[in-house]
Amino acid sequence: MDGTAREIELNAVYAEEFRTARQPFIDAARKAGNGGVARRAGAARAAARPSGPNPSVVRAWAKDQGIEVKDKGRVPAELVVRFQDASRSVTP
Repeated sequence: MDGTAREIELNAVYAEEFRTARQPFIDAARKAGNGGVARRAGAARAAARPSGPNPSVVRAWAKDQGIEVKDKGRVPAELVVRFQDASRSVTP
């Protein structure tokens, strides 16, 4: 509502009361530009992620350099910077 996504947890009684109260508004509404399909919350976050080097490539580079790095999870920003610096010095 008003450009803000919200969540609400309701028990069965309040959920039915909420559905009844909102139904006239839903009946009068038109479908949104995306065909009325709600966007997943994760989709917005994924689209907002900055681009950068592939984490698998950074991990492989780090292991080749003898740097310990976890196989899963976020690659530390410091390691990404080191990878980028090393990549720049190799490229003419």
